[in-house]
Amino acid sequence: MTEHHYAIVEHKGLAQAAMDYWASSTITRLPIMQNKAFQHLQHEGPWLVSFEKDAATQLAELRVALGESAILGSLSSNLRAEELCQHLGNALLAQVPNEQTVLLRSYTPTVMPVLHERSDCDWHAWLFGPINDWWVEGEGQVKHFRGGSLEAIPEYRPITLDTALLQRLAEDPQALALLAELETCAPHVFVSDCHGDRLDQVTRRWIEHVDLVWNTQMISCCLQPLP
Repeated sequence: MTEHHYAIVEHKGLAQAAMDYWASSTITRLPIMQNKAFQHLQHEGPWLVSFEKDAATQLAELRVALGESAILGSLSSNLRAEELCQHLGNALLAQVPNEQTVLLRSYTPTVMPVLHERSDCDWHAWLFGPINDWWVEGEGQVKHFRGGSLEAIPEYRPITLDTALLQRLAEDPQALALLAELETCAPHVFVSDCHGDRLDQVTRRWIEHVDLVWNTQMISCCLQPLP
């Protein structure tokens, strides 16, 4: 059994230096967003990057070439890149209590740990079963999460976001980024000038699954209905 090592990379806009790096790099990267509904986001990522040699060395090289913020995490798995990429792509889809299917950025350092806590959910073993180890950086430290170390992907179980999960995700600091984005691009959606009232409105509308206009790359959990 061979253990493979990967990183998840995402850009908020591609700088010329990053484009030059990828143009000359031999590192394999596969787009995780494979669903047709969000193929237009593939140019920014996320990508699953495969390490063919010493993973620590290649990860360090990526940090230098792309910047710290582009590296969302690193992980190991018994799955080959194509299988793992398809698996992580399927994990971008989630269901909310009204049975709508939404886009969930489940790979981010703020969302993944929240999902990992929910070992009581039937989708937990499906999502984390093929993962050996998953590392993300947060609050100035590297956090380590164990997976099931399976050699095959279990039977598919869609991620379901119950009220408790939605509330946890809405508490994420990235909700403030959503608020800032809306205040810039769509201030007319707010019913109050009070910051606290506006944040509460964003949280409530988020949980109620109302389709607001925002930049999906600005927030860690994008609850946007898919066609």
